[in-house]
Amino acid sequence: MRADLLESIKRCAFCPKMCRFACPVARANKDEATIPYGLCTVADLALAEKLDLAEPSVAGLLYACTECRACREYCRVEGVDLVEICRAVRAETVARGIAPEPVARFHQKLQAYHNPYGARARHAHEKVPEFQRAFSRKARVLYYAGCTAAVAQPEIVVAAFRVLERLGVDYTVLPGAWCCGLPALSLGNPGAAQELMAHNLQAIQETGCQVVVSGCPSCVVAFRRDYPEAGFELPVQVLHVSQYLDGLLDASLTGGGPVGRATYHDPCLLGRGLGEYQAPRRLLGRIAGLELAAMAWSHQDSLCCGGGGGLPLTWPTTSRKMGYGLLYQAIATGAQTLVTACPFCKSWLSLAARKSPVRVLDLVEILAPALG
Repeated sequence: MRADLLESIKRCAFCPKMCRFACPVARANKDEATIPYGLCTVADLALAEKLDLAEPSVAGLLYACTECRACREYCRVEGVDLVEICRAVRAETVARGIAPEPVARFHQKLQAYHNPYGARARHAHEKVPEFQRAFSRKARVLYYAGCTAAVAQPEIVVAAFRVLERLGVDYTVLPGAWCCGLPALSLGNPGAAQELMAHNLQAIQETGCQVVVSGCPSCVVAFRRDYPEAGFELPVQVLHVSQYLDGLLDASLTGGGPVGRATYHDPCLLGRGLGEYQAPRRLLGRIAGLELAAMAWSHQDSLCCGGGGGLPLTWPTTSRKMGYGLLYQAIATGAQTLVTACPFCKSWLSLAARKSPVRVLDLVEILAPALG
């Protein structure tokens, strides 16, 4: 492992542990071992061979992180990056063939189909006829749906296309549903991630676009941060759809759609990852008749939905508890609608909200009808 990461582990293991109050995984687990410093301590002991990384109970602990970065909001120890530490140790488990079984199956599927959703992703675009119309045409804007929206949440893609077309945006899309590569990095397979990055970089360059717009914060973070770090820098601007639309919309939206009280959930990677908190709120604030109520924990303190970092694969019960915890906060505001801006968050929160009076929508799903 890199010397700087080893030093980070030591710093974390012996600090005052203020991160214990921020970690949503540990809050749901009520287990000291899954607090950020606990993960660093386990990593330190495993790498020093004082714990056996091949033991499932040890390796599994290093997958108890959603990469939400809430701990960084409270950590004052310079140079400690829990995400990088967990990724490095996870990569060790994958390389040695001792990763948890759900993670191993994930990587097999990713290798075979170039996305985490397997064979059904091959037909994802057939659900969205607009994809077919936009293939191969040249345009300034490339809308990158991302595999999760394309496969698991096609209604988000339909709404995004409707918004772009209503605003007169000339856009193109990529064929296929190749993953951006961030899940492969998160779950310890940098080699697979780089294969996906190389493919996507070439595909994006071939479109001749100048701007990449995506509704998936994971994809945006990958393109902006992880691609350049791996040597695959995109020569175009990359924006989350909220950032792009915030620059186009400046009038009140009176077309229709949901009204009443809504609350907005800051996705981890859009907020703490990209520092974007205001663009989605400005857009929602332009919808006539929509009252926006704030949850108790929002902005940089927003709770993680539980759907990131592969947690639903490795710690499914904990992941579900996190989704319910966030839903309870939304219900407490009196909102009828919970709005988020991430297909992972929408998928996971929709599961939590199945028997509740709150409906979960992506940002573009509430904007599309408001535009008329």
